[in-house]
Amino acid sequence: MLEVNEEVLVVKQKFQRLLYFAKNLGFETILDVAPNVFEQFNISYNDLGFFYKLMQMAST
Repeated sequence: MLEVNEEVLVVKQKFQRLLYFAKNLGFETILDVAPNVFEQFNISYNDLGFFYKLMQMAST
């Protein structure tokens, strides 16, 4: 579950590493996002580009 307990940048970097590691092991990742995370990351339910970019960055 994606939640924010630290600075937003730290959380983002942590999840990028986790997603990269999981992908290299052949796992498919599905995020369960707590509603307050949208506020903390300053993103909208209507624009999920943040999560797309997170997954793309984890793939490189």
